[in-house]
Amino acid sequence: MVEITERSKIHRVNLSPESIKLALDNELMQTEEILKNYLDDLEELK
Repeated sequence: MVEITERSKIHRVNLSPESIKLALDNELMQTEEILKNYLDDLEELK
Protein backbone atom coordinates (compact mmCIF):
# COMPACT_ATOMS: atom_id res chain seq x y z
CA MET A 1 0.00 0.00 0.00
CA VAL A 2 1.36 3.41 -0.97
CA GLU A 3 -0.05 6.79 -0.06
CA ILE A 4 0.02 9.50 -2.70
CA THR A 5 -0.69 13.06 -1.62
CA GLU A 6 -2.14 15.29 -4.29
CA ARG A 7 -3.71 18.68 -3.70
CA SER A 8 -4.09 17.94 0.01
CA LYS A 9 -5.98 14.72 -0.71
CA ILE A 10 -4.53 11.39 0.32
CA HIS A 11 -5.09 8.46 -2.00
CA ARG A 12 -4.37 4.95 -0.83
CA VAL A 13 -3.19 3.04 -3.84
CA ASN A 14 -2.99 -0.70 -4.23
CA LEU A 15 -0.02 -1.42 -6.49
CA SER A 16 -1.00 -4.88 -7.68
CA PRO A 17 -0.61 -5.38 -11.45
CA GLU A 18 -4.39 -5.78 -11.83
CA SER A 19 -5.15 -2.49 -10.10
CA ILE A 20 -2.46 -0.66 -12.07
CA LYS A 21 -3.89 -2.01 -15.33
CA LEU A 22 -7.40 -1.01 -14.26
CA ALA A 23 -6.23 2.50 -13.39
CA LEU A 24 -4.39 2.88 -16.70
CA ASP A 25 -7.38 1.58 -18.66
CA ASN A 26 -9.56 4.11 -16.84
CA GLU A 27 -7.12 6.95 -17.61
CA LEU A 28 -7.02 5.88 -21.25
CA MET A 29 -10.82 5.87 -21.51
CA GLN A 30 -11.00 9.35 -19.97
CA THR A 31 -8.29 10.64 -22.32
CA GLU A 32 -10.05 9.14 -25.35
CA GLU A 33 -13.30 10.80 -24.25
CA ILE A 34 -11.57 14.18 -23.85
CA LEU A 35 -9.95 13.88 -27.28
CA LYS A 36 -13.22 12.82 -28.89
CA ASN A 37 -14.99 15.84 -27.38
CA TYR A 38 -12.15 18.10 -28.49
CA LEU A 39 -12.36 16.79 -32.06
CA ASP A 40 -16.15 17.17 -32.05
CA ASP A 41 -15.73 20.78 -30.91
CA LEU A 42 -13.20 21.40 -33.69
CA GLU A 43 -15.63 19.99 -36.26
CA GLU A 44 -18.35 22.33 -35.04
CA LEU A 45 -16.02 25.31 -35.48
CA LYS A 46 -15.46 24.53 -39.17
